[in-house]
Amino acid sequence: MTTPNQLNVSLAPQKPWTPPAPLDSMFESASPKSDLTDTEQKRLEASEKIISNGCKSMFSMGTALQIIRDHKLYRNLYSSFEDYCRIRWGFGRSHINRHIGAAHVVQVLAPIGSKIESESVARPLVGLTDDQIVNSYQAAQRLAGGKPITAKIVRQAAAEFKSVKLITPEATENCTEGGVFTEAATKLIARIGRAIEHDSTAKALTTLDKLIEFLQTTKKSLTHEK
Repeated sequence: MTTPNQLNVSLAPQKPWTPPAPLDSMFESASPKSDLTDTEQKRLEASEKIISNGCKSMFSMGTALQIIRDHKLYRNLYSSFEDYCRIRWGFGRSHINRHIGAAHVVQVLAPIGSKIESESVARPLVGLTDDQIVNSYQAAQRLAGGKPITAKIVRQAAAEFKSVKLITPEATENCTEGGVFTEAATKLIARIGRAIEHDSTAKALTTLDKLIEFLQTTKKSLTHEK
């Protein structure tokens, strides 16, 4: 018969079993502490309320997202603004940029009394400088001739600012037959013509300066190649 001593089993009393800590308390101790001030917390709550009603106020939603991004009101629970939008709202980067960009366009045009009702009308102006936004929308108003301004008209007015890129010496290395130079210069000249047609002397002179700068850059590049 086998005895406890032969099995080398300790018969000493064991400590009573205690249950592990609840999962909630474990996660609570690991959660980050809030470092938002009372004012920031109220601003975050107000902004998130606007975002929740985004389908009713598209431009307000863009402004609310911009406030959260610029003031980093997401920092309590998220490491980046992109993570905050993706996890909290299910928004991708393009969706965020579109709404914030449209809200910025509305903000830029507000001082001159221009009011945009549709995000599709604001979209062609996203990515332009503030001056280009104003000039493009005023050009769209002239093209509309008193009729409602559509997204198509705004795209047409903004095209000249998005299509023309001045050629730098670095960009001329692989150009042949001067085709790129001719195309870019033609577009700049066309812009001057349109500005004169609409009695915009200041805009025509600005574009003329760009054309002169472009031609000088081209001349230096071609001289360097020789």
